[in-house]
Amino acid sequence: MNLELKDLIQMARDSLRKVGQTVDYVESLTHTWNAFLSYHAQNPRELTREYASRFLSERYGIPPNVKVSSLRPIHRRRKRAIEVLLNCKVFSA
Repeated sequence: MNLELKDLIQMARDSLRKVGQTVDYVESLTHTWNAFLSYHAQNPRELTREYASRFLSERYGIPPNVKVSSLRPIHRRRKRAIEVLLNCKVFSA
């Protein structure tokens, strides 16, 4: 199944709410998803780990292979938001 990015984001929201994540937590990830939507509109590509890493690097300065534990909390959240999308893509196939 090849879902549009907007559909993956909605799937991510629904999945997180289904497992009990708070509205505030899901909203905190939405900021990164909205930025990714904007990036994707200007640089349309298939969602891959490499493409997502490039977005994080270009938009937020997050290096591709950095340990999550070494990131500031806001960058951890941004990286987590993208990981959720990648996981939704994998599990929707």
